[in-house]
Amino acid sequence: MTDNYRDRVISKSHLTSYTFCPLQYKKIYVDKSVVQDENYAMVTGTRFHEFADTFMQIAHEYRPADWENFIHPDFTDSERDMISWFIDMERRRLIALDCDLDLWKPVFCEKTVINEELGIGGTIDRLDRFGSGYCIVEYKTGKSVYKPSLQKEIGFYKYLLSTVPDYADYQIVMGMVINPRVRQIELLKPSYESTILKLIQKCQDVRNGGEVIPTCSESKMAICSCKCSIEESGLYNKSVSGKKESD
Repeated sequence: MTDNYRDRVISKSHLTSYTFCPLQYKKIYVDKSVVQDENYAMVTGTRFHEFADTFMQIAHEYRPADWENFIHPDFTDSERDMISWFIDMERRRLIALDCDLDLWKPVFCEKTVINEELGIGGTIDRLDRFGSGYCIVEYKTGKSVYKPSLQKEIGFYKYLLSTVPDYADYQIVMGMVINPRVRQIELLKPSYESTILKLIQKCQDVRNGGEVIPTCSESKMAICSCKCSIEESGLYNKSVSGKKESD
């Protein structure tokens, strides 16, 4: 899949943006009036994803004791710390599986899945075997792990896979978030399908010209890439209106 599917479909990033603020979603993904600049954290995240993708596909061909040889000298000190932790974690996971490489190896890595009819798609970092079912694995390199948002991401991917015949038989029972920056692993239950369907519908409504109600707050505006004006955000409209009524 070489074309930019992100211009055609709703992805988990769309749902995350809409949940944060519908106005942000409209500006970034519908109007395309806001471009998110690539920063150091995004570059680091991309480099880690690329390493993890390659490592998980070929590591089984090498002795686990030699896996540190995959760490290239071009990595920065912080990247080497993240990768060293990740390698050690995967080696311990292999031991916990009685060194069964067939169970340890992912079903797939960095798989782009698209349902053109429904207009949804995305690239899943990894799919692992998990007990009698399967586990969607997501890599994150942010400063924290925000579970409610990540549960929606896992839920979106679970629903997406269920709608594509090639993957519909995969019984997704769990999600796993691996964050090497904070050295954290979280097992998460996917959000309910009904929750995901509602969010997809809301995103589609905005794309079709539906009403957009900002959910701006002072704390959100401090970190939001949209840099909305006070008037645009409607942040103080309610308090001003209430004051007039009381007068």
